[in-house]
Amino acid sequence: MAQPRHTKKEQTVEYAITAPGFEGRDLKVRSRGFLAGPKLLLDGQPAPKGPKRNQMLLRRNDGQDAVALFRVTNVIDPVPQVVIDGQTIQPAPPLKWYEWVWGVLPFALIVVGGLLGGLFGAGAAYINGYVFRSDLSGALKFVLTGLISLAAVIFYFLIAVGITLLLNRAG
Repeated sequence: MAQPRHTKKEQTVEYAITAPGFEGRDLKVRSRGFLAGPKLLLDGQPAPKGPKRNQMLLRRNDGQDAVALFRVTNVIDPVPQVVIDGQTIQPAPPLKWYEWVWGVLPFALIVVGGLLGGLFGAGAAYINGYVFRSDLSGALKFVLTGLISLAAVIFYFLIAVGITLLLNRAG
């Protein structure tokens, strides 16, 4: 598997992939960004939209069209699988079970904080997915995601206390 290339401008990562019919071509998956979805690039250009929703069309070396789509396998993982004419391609190894569990741990805020806790927890889990796909060392990824999760808890409690004080003052 080729080394991923991190693009700092969009905070995304590009993964080179191979698929039958595209030999010698530059086929890449760009991970989703914070505000943009994933992209499939063929020879440096985004793949055009396909006939159905969430589909893309790629022109093979023999001139035939191939239908491609993304398959999200993990809610926090910014790198989707790619399916080209029914063949599933995994651009990057899946997150390990312990990375996934540690990454979604902030979702536990929903139990304590309802909607507000869920929003902070989901935001932290989303960011944790990007950290686990970064090129940081393994230990540093866990330290950083732990700090992100802790920050979500602290911000949740600060906002919750602030809202409670405002409501008590008003009522």
